[in-house]
Amino acid sequence: EMADDDDFSTWPIQQRLSSTKWKARVHAYEELFKRFSEAEEDSAAVFREFASSIKTIMEEKNVIAQEKGMPTLVTWVDRATMAPRNAPAICKKLIEKCLCARAKTQEMTKEALLLFVERDQADAVLKCLFAGAKNKVPKISAASIDMIRIALEAFGARVVSARMILANLPNLFEFNDNKAREATMALAKALYKYIGDAPLKACLSNIRSAHMKELED
Repeated sequence: EMADDDDFSTWPIQQRLSSTKWKARVHAYEELFKRFSEAEEDSAAVFREFASSIKTIMEEKNVIAQEKGMPTLVTWVDRATMAPRNAPAICKKLIEKCLCARAKTQEMTKEALLLFVERDQADAVLKCLFAGAKNKVPKISAASIDMIRIALEAFGARVVSARMILANLPNLFEFNDNKAREATMALAKALYKYIGDAPLKACLSNIRSAHMKELED
Protein backbone atom coordinates (compact mmCIF):
# COMPACT_ATOMS: atom_id res chain seq x y z
CA GLU A 1 0.00 0.00 0.00
CA MET A 2 2.70 2.46 1.06
CA ALA A 3 4.99 1.80 -1.90
CA ASP A 4 2.09 2.16 -4.31
CA ASP A 5 1.20 5.47 -2.78
CA ASP A 6 4.32 7.11 -4.18
CA ASP A 7 4.25 5.50 -7.60
CA PHE A 8 2.42 8.26 -9.43
CA SER A 9 3.34 6.92 -12.87
CA THR A 10 0.42 4.49 -12.63
CA TRP A 11 -2.02 7.40 -12.22
CA PRO A 12 -3.60 8.99 -15.32
CA ILE A 13 -1.95 12.34 -15.98
CA GLN A 14 -5.16 14.35 -15.40
CA GLN A 15 -5.52 12.71 -12.00
CA ARG A 16 -1.96 13.72 -11.13
CA LEU A 17 -2.55 17.30 -12.33
CA SER A 18 -5.60 17.70 -10.11
CA SER A 19 -4.21 15.76 -7.15
CA THR A 20 -3.98 17.42 -3.73
CA LYS A 21 -0.51 15.84 -3.40
CA TRP A 22 2.02 18.30 -4.72
CA LYS A 23 4.48 15.53 -5.60
CA ALA A 24 1.87 13.98 -7.88
CA ARG A 25 1.43 17.34 -9.63
CA VAL A 26 5.20 17.70 -10.05
CA HIS A 27 5.27 14.22 -11.57
CA ALA A 28 2.69 15.40 -14.12
CA TYR A 29 4.55 18.65 -14.87
CA GLU A 30 7.75 16.73 -15.51
CA GLU A 31 6.03 14.30 -17.84
CA LEU A 32 4.43 17.20 -19.72
CA PHE A 33 7.80 18.91 -20.03
CA LYS A 34 9.06 15.78 -21.77
CA ARG A 35 5.99 15.55 -23.99
CA PHE A 36 6.08 19.25 -24.93
CA SER A 37 9.81 19.07 -25.68
CA GLU A 38 9.55 15.94 -27.77
CA ALA A 39 6.43 16.85 -29.77
CA GLU A 40 7.28 16.75 -33.48
CA GLU A 41 5.15 19.76 -34.38
CA ASP A 42 4.38 23.02 -32.59
CA SER A 43 0.76 22.42 -33.53
CA ALA A 44 0.74 18.94 -31.94
CA ALA A 45 -2.46 17.99 -30.08
CA VAL A 46 -0.54 17.67 -26.81
CA PHE A 47 -0.19 21.48 -26.58
CA ARG A 48 -3.96 21.98 -26.87
CA GLU A 49 -4.86 18.98 -24.77
CA PHE A 50 -2.80 20.16 -21.81
CA ALA A 51 -3.07 23.93 -22.25
CA SER A 52 -4.93 24.12 -18.93
CA SER A 53 -1.84 22.76 -17.14
CA ILE A 54 -0.22 26.17 -17.76
CA LYS A 55 -2.87 27.78 -15.54
CA THR A 56 -2.40 25.03 -12.93
CA ILE A 57 1.34 25.76 -12.80
CA MET A 58 0.86 29.52 -12.49
CA GLU A 59 -1.72 29.11 -9.73
CA GLU A 60 0.27 26.40 -7.97
CA LYS A 61 0.06 26.88 -4.18
CA ASN A 62 3.18 24.86 -3.42
CA VAL A 63 6.24 26.98 -4.23
CA ILE A 64 8.49 23.98 -4.91
CA ALA A 65 5.93 22.46 -7.27
CA GLN A 66 5.49 25.83 -9.00
CA GLU A 67 9.23 26.11 -9.56
CA LYS A 68 9.37 22.53 -10.90
CA GLY A 69 6.50 23.33 -13.26
CA MET A 70 8.07 26.43 -14.79
CA PRO A 71 10.24 24.66 -17.42
CA THR A 72 7.01 23.03 -18.66
CA LEU A 73 5.36 26.42 -18.94
CA VAL A 74 8.36 27.99 -20.70
CA THR A 75 8.47 25.13 -23.22
CA TRP A 76 4.75 25.51 -23.94
CA VAL A 77 5.10 29.29 -24.42
CA ASP A 78 8.11 28.74 -26.67
CA ARG A 79 6.54 26.08 -28.86
CA ALA A 80 2.76 25.93 -28.81
CA THR A 81 1.13 27.39 -31.93
CA MET A 82 -1.71 28.58 -29.70
CA ALA A 83 0.56 30.39 -27.21
CA PRO A 84 0.67 33.87 -28.84
CA ARG A 85 -3.09 34.35 -28.91
CA ASN A 86 -3.24 33.44 -25.22
CA ALA A 87 -0.53 35.96 -24.31
CA PRO A 88 -2.77 38.51 -22.51
CA ALA A 89 -4.33 36.01 -20.09
CA ILE A 90 -1.08 34.17 -19.43
CA CYS A 91 1.09 37.27 -18.99
CA LYS A 92 -1.41 38.79 -16.55
CA LYS A 93 -1.30 35.69 -14.36
CA LEU A 94 2.46 35.26 -14.68
CA ILE A 95 2.95 38.79 -13.37
CA GLU A 96 0.51 38.33 -10.49
CA LYS A 97 1.54 34.84 -9.42
CA CYS A 98 5.11 34.14 -10.56
CA LEU A 99 7.12 37.31 -11.11
CA CYS A 100 7.82 37.67 -7.39
CA ALA A 101 7.95 34.00 -6.42
CA ARG A 102 11.09 31.91 -5.76
CA ALA A 103 14.26 33.10 -7.52
CA LYS A 104 14.24 30.32 -10.11
CA THR A 105 10.52 30.82 -10.77
CA GLN A 106 11.14 34.55 -11.27
CA GLU A 107 13.93 33.83 -13.71
CA MET A 108 11.75 31.51 -15.80
CA THR A 109 8.83 33.94 -15.63
CA LYS A 110 11.05 36.60 -17.20
CA GLU A 111 12.10 34.09 -19.83
CA ALA A 112 8.45 33.30 -20.64
CA LEU A 113 7.57 37.01 -20.92
CA LEU A 114 10.52 37.61 -23.26
CA LEU A 115 9.45 34.61 -25.34
CA PHE A 116 6.03 36.20 -25.79
CA VAL A 117 7.76 39.39 -27.00
CA GLU A 118 9.80 37.28 -29.40
CA ARG A 119 6.56 35.73 -30.65
CA ASP A 120 5.23 39.15 -31.71
CA GLN A 121 3.26 39.83 -28.56
CA ALA A 122 5.23 42.85 -27.32
CA ASP A 123 2.18 45.13 -26.99
CA ALA A 124 0.19 42.50 -25.06
CA VAL A 125 3.14 41.94 -22.73
CA LEU A 126 3.62 45.69 -22.20
CA LYS A 127 -0.08 46.22 -21.42
CA CYS A 128 0.09 43.48 -18.80
CA LEU A 129 3.28 44.92 -17.31
CA PHE A 130 1.76 48.40 -17.05
CA ALA A 131 -1.22 46.82 -15.28
CA GLY A 132 1.27 44.98 -13.06
CA ALA A 133 2.96 48.28 -12.27
CA LYS A 134 -0.33 49.39 -10.67
CA ASN A 135 -0.50 46.27 -8.49
CA LYS A 136 -1.15 47.07 -4.82
CA VAL A 137 1.71 44.76 -3.83
CA PRO A 138 4.81 47.00 -4.04
CA LYS A 139 7.21 44.24 -5.07
CA ILE A 140 4.97 43.18 -7.98
CA SER A 141 4.73 46.81 -9.03
CA ALA A 142 8.53 47.29 -8.96
CA ALA A 143 9.20 43.94 -10.66
CA SER A 144 6.75 44.81 -13.47
CA ILE A 145 8.47 48.13 -14.14
CA ASP A 146 11.85 46.43 -14.06
CA MET A 147 10.60 43.84 -16.54
CA ILE A 148 9.60 46.60 -18.99
CA ARG A 149 13.20 47.80 -18.92
CA ILE A 150 14.53 44.24 -19.38
CA ALA A 151 12.27 43.74 -22.43
CA LEU A 152 13.26 47.13 -23.87
CA GLU A 153 16.96 46.38 -23.48
CA ALA A 154 16.54 42.89 -24.93
CA PHE A 155 14.53 43.87 -28.02
CA GLY A 156 14.95 47.60 -28.54
CA ALA A 157 12.45 50.45 -28.87
CA ARG A 158 11.08 49.36 -32.26
CA VAL A 159 9.78 46.07 -30.90
CA VAL A 160 9.03 47.19 -27.35
CA SER A 161 7.05 50.34 -28.11
CA ALA A 162 8.87 53.50 -26.97
CA ARG A 163 5.62 55.39 -27.57
CA MET A 164 3.69 53.14 -25.21
CA ILE A 165 6.40 53.45 -22.55
CA LEU A 166 6.49 57.25 -22.90
CA ALA A 167 2.73 57.47 -22.54
CA ASN A 168 2.87 55.57 -19.25
CA LEU A 169 6.08 56.94 -17.80
CA PRO A 170 4.68 60.05 -16.03
CA ASN A 171 2.24 57.83 -14.08
CA LEU A 172 5.04 55.54 -13.01
CA PHE A 173 6.88 58.48 -11.45
CA GLU A 174 3.88 59.08 -9.17
CA PHE A 175 4.50 55.90 -7.16
CA ASN A 176 5.71 56.31 -3.59
CA ASP A 177 7.43 52.97 -3.22
CA ASN A 178 11.22 53.31 -3.34
CA LYS A 179 11.84 50.19 -5.38
CA ALA A 180 9.20 51.16 -7.92
CA ARG A 181 10.75 54.62 -8.17
CA GLU A 182 14.23 53.17 -8.68
CA ALA A 183 12.88 50.84 -11.36
CA THR A 184 11.12 53.77 -13.09
CA MET A 185 14.31 55.81 -13.04
CA ALA A 186 16.24 52.90 -14.58
CA LEU A 187 13.52 52.50 -17.23
CA ALA A 188 13.65 56.22 -18.10
CA LYS A 189 17.43 56.04 -18.46
CA ALA A 190 17.17 52.96 -20.68
CA LEU A 191 14.56 54.71 -22.83
CA TYR A 192 16.79 57.79 -23.11
CA LYS A 193 19.39 55.67 -24.95
CA TYR A 194 16.82 54.99 -27.67
CA ILE A 195 14.92 58.25 -28.01
CA GLY A 196 17.26 60.90 -26.66
CA ASP A 197 16.70 64.00 -24.61
CA ALA A 198 13.92 66.05 -26.19
CA PRO A 199 11.06 63.48 -26.35
CA LEU A 200 11.83 62.32 -22.82
CA LYS A 201 11.87 65.86 -21.40
CA ALA A 202 8.66 66.78 -23.21
CA CYS A 203 6.96 63.67 -21.84
CA LEU A 204 8.17 64.28 -18.31
CA SER A 205 7.62 68.04 -18.19
CA ASN A 206 5.19 67.67 -15.29
CA ILE A 207 7.14 65.37 -13.03
CA ARG A 208 8.74 66.64 -9.84
CA SER A 209 11.91 68.63 -10.34
CA ALA A 210 13.80 66.31 -7.95
CA HIS A 211 13.15 63.38 -10.31
CA MET A 212 14.15 65.47 -13.29
CA LYS A 213 17.40 66.45 -11.63
CA GLU A 214 18.18 62.83 -10.80
CA LEU A 215 17.47 61.87 -14.42
CA GLU A 216 19.75 64.58 -15.74
CA ASP A 217 22.56 63.37 -13.53
